[in-house]
Amino acid sequence: VPTLARMDTLTTRMEPFARQVDRIEALGRAVTREDSTQAIPFDVGDSLEEAVRQWFAADQTLARQYAESGDPAIEAQRAEGRGQILGRLQEAVDSVDVRVTEMIAASGDLLTEVRECDDVMLVRTAVLEECATMDSPVCGEARAATPSGRYRFVNAPEDLWDIESVMPWNSPPPVGLTPQGGVGGVQTRSVSRMGNLVLALAVRL
Repeated sequence: VPTLARMDTLTTRMEPFARQVDRIEALGRAVTREDSTQAIPFDVGDSLEEAVRQWFAADQTLARQYAESGDPAIEAQRAEGRGQILGRLQEAVDSVDVRVTEMIAASGDLLTEVRECDDVMLVRTAVLEECATMDSPVCGEARAATPSGRYRFVNAPEDLWDIESVMPWNSPPPVGLTPQGGVGGVQTRSVSRMGNLVLALAVRL
């Protein structure tokens, strides 16, 4: 539970960066397609968005001049300006990426610990016991009469053994020659699960 709570906190902290990257990518698409309608309205209080808005205004002026004169120097000027603003957008994405990478690094082994929690079934009573001194989305899910399904719960530890599933053998790929000249490539796999115990069996030719 503490691991999931830490991950929820990290995810919440990273959400503004995800929205920022989405917006920068939208600005980049608008510039590439020379279509400002894909990015309006611009936030004139943001220096990057204001730079994009100014680029569109300048580029439209150059486009009219080129349409009238056909001067290749004007088209080259447009291409240079487009490259500069796209470069600035890429720098902004790189800056966000650095900050997110630093946040992830500061979380230590959190991502490794979270992977160990992937697809596990949680015991509601144990979760609620942990949640007596903390709060997080997993705690809210455990308390909810109808959980959203983000986490899977059983009411007691012994209930785990009532949860069984078997994935049938998958269809193997065609037989082929190995680099050593032998026959290989055929592999089939099945997965069985009881509670949080998972057994994967693979057969390879």
